[in-house]
Amino acid sequence: MEKEAIKLSQDDFLCSDWRSLFESGEVRYYWELKQGFDSLAKIYKENNCESKEIMMSLLSDICSMRLESSSLNNPFQSSIVLEDRRSLTGTDLSNEFLEILKNVASQVDEPLLKSRISDLLWLHLKPKKIEHAYAAISSYSAHVIKESTWNRGVNTYFERAITLALQIRAKDQLNAIRENLIRTFQIALESNQYSQHPYSIVNLLNKKGLCGGVEKELADSLLQYGASVMQAADQKQLKSDYRLAQRYFQLAEKLFASIRDESKKLSCMVNYAECYELEANGRLNRGNGNQGVARSFYEDALQAYRRIPNKYRTQFDIDEKLKTLQKRIEETGKESLGEMASFSHSEDITEVAQDAARHVSNKPDFPSALIAFSGFRALDTEIIEKQLQSQKQHSFLSDFFSSSIFMSPDGRVVAKSDESTKDHINRQQILCRNITRTVSACILPALHQLLLEHTVTRQSIYELCYYSPVVPQGRAKQLSEALFLGFEYNFDTVIHLICPQFEHLFRCALKKAGAITTHIDQNNCIEDELSLNSLVDMPEAPGLWGEDILMNIKTVFTEAAGFNLRNNVAHGLLNDNQANSRESVYAWWLVLKIVILSLAEREDDNSSKDETSE
Repeated sequence: MEKEAIKLSQDDFLCSDWRSLFESGEVRYYWELKQGFDSLAKIYKENNCESKEIMMSLLSDICSMRLESSSLNNPFQSSIVLEDRRSLTGTDLSNEFLEILKNVASQVDEPLLKSRISDLLWLHLKPKKIEHAYAAISSYSAHVIKESTWNRGVNTYFERAITLALQIRAKDQLNAIRENLIRTFQIALESNQYSQHPYSIVNLLNKKGLCGGVEKELADSLLQYGASVMQAADQKQLKSDYRLAQRYFQLAEKLFASIRDESKKLSCMVNYAECYELEANGRLNRGNGNQGVARSFYEDALQAYRRIPNKYRTQFDIDEKLKTLQKRIEETGKESLGEMASFSHSEDITEVAQDAARHVSNKPDFPSALIAFSGFRALDTEIIEKQLQSQKQHSFLSDFFSSSIFMSPDGRVVAKSDESTKDHINRQQILCRNITRTVSACILPALHQLLLEHTVTRQSIYELCYYSPVVPQGRAKQLSEALFLGFEYNFDTVIHLICPQFEHLFRCALKKAGAITTHIDQNNCIEDELSLNSLVDMPEAPGLWGEDILMNIKTVFTEAAGFNLRNNVAHGLLNDNQANSRESVYAWWLVLKIVILSLAEREDDNSSKDETSE
């Protein structure tokens, strides 16, 4: 960092006038704090205090970073990005400056500045110190929650505090934040001013999984508040509208669904649909020029009412509403022409999970930890065959049935087993159970430990893919993005990115091995690339990474009786929960393992060449 060419010390901060920025009480956001440090830097420049000027400029830079509060590893982003340059991010901070921040952190008591300093120290100072995370959590959550400031930045402070508390498992701090937010939500409900503020608070709690135990109370309050907003909108009162009411009904519906309160969930769905209908009626009552707009709202109402299951429609007279809406859609459509100019068992995996965490812990750097993380053994054929034979010996019920069927989560029959395929199908089921257990007992605990000790950046994962001989040319950015998002626990996005990229990687690896990966139609001579379903059965496939990894690839990506992720992603068959599942985690880890394995093999090849040359 050029600004640090002059030797700085902690006195350049402690002896500066930084406290004056908070005396007025008007500095509440980071952009205001940045402006304050810019002003101090200008004053010190005019007084020829060069070291203090540079210190104030650096503090201005760290306050200029954009806070992505939901990001686990890279919450501080450049606020300005141009073609050839960008503003500062946390990874740009030098060790010397981080040491200065560490030494002055205890002297800073202003939550806005202390949270930024503590968070940067937690993320970038090596080795990591847990007290910095705790300090950041306390400072972020020390802000007073007001409707006027919540959506201007305070909401992101609390989200970041929750993200950190979940990461380090700070239960007491997490509970305190949760209670504060719930208490503030209840106070906000008592206001006569209809706004999005109460919704935003519960939405954050739900997003972070903190509604447990109070889902019903929160959902009841949201439903009641939404009904009040809807009534106020219908009476054309100030500061209320139907879309605001719908937000409350939608969130309440999610919470009622989570506790399986079908009756209240249906009430939310009906109210949500009725908002569209009332909005349409209101548009028509305004006179000419609103027929087309009203028609659009009637169409939305029709679709919303259709979401209600058939068995409940009589209770709410839905069929009659649908007929009425269809008629109004037709009428307003004609009028608008003139206006135109969704059986388990428990198992104690605590000891295995602790061993997995220890396996990646206390590594000297991130690459070493990553190698350890990818070093867990993929499920091998010998273990699966032993479990299959054991299952045959101890399970006598299957002998009474000549065949069985396997269904997808949406009710489709995806595989059938008979005498000729029974072993293959059972093998896939055993693999699926083992994969699920491996993710819960090994991969996720190890990932949690790795992220406690190391900060993962997009650049480091990009370089991993760029230098990997198995990643096809021109695909490093796309594959590295998929792998990086796994470190963010964003596995629903990961699986949609990684499936097509891994298929291309597999195809290119086969081509390098001499395989022909295309098929020519004899009738019209059109050459098509074979899909992963065919590629995994090619004779060259076992030679890529061995029989064990190939077996894992088939179960995860292509087997109908396995997880079949490649085909489910390709055809849009995964819902939100299925995409964010243990099998998605395993698919991500398996591809990461293959990439790292290729780099290790290249190192081995280079070492062999060096020894030969000597």
